[in-house]
Amino acid sequence: VITTRVWNILHDRLGQRNSIKGRDLAVMVGLRADKTGERAVQKAVEVLRKQGRPIAAGDAGYYVPILASEKKAYLESIKSRVATMCVAYRKAASAMGIPPVEQMPLFSGPEGRDTA
Repeated sequence: VITTRVWNILHDRLGQRNSIKGRDLAVMVGLRADKTGERAVQKAVEVLRKQGRPIAAGDAGYYVPILASEKKAYLESIKSRVATMCVAYRKAASAMGIPPVEQMPLFSGPEGRDTA
């Protein structure tokens, strides 16, 4: 329910200039303007991103990237997070004495496409 409300607001926030702060978004979807409300918004955004909704975030808040530069920055931020997690995986596996997977594909399914 919160996830749907969050998307109903965010899908009109086109471009970084129309960003909305997490705290303000929390209030708009009926949550409190505190850390708990902000965390609920973060979780909803995470779910929406996993559904393929392009939701960027910056100092100004959340928005849907529309300019080529915004889209590129959004995808680069995802790529950076994936790379960071891959490094963490390899280091944790090494520290535990477990051989890491030879090749850890970024996407599952045939020909690198996500099957979800």
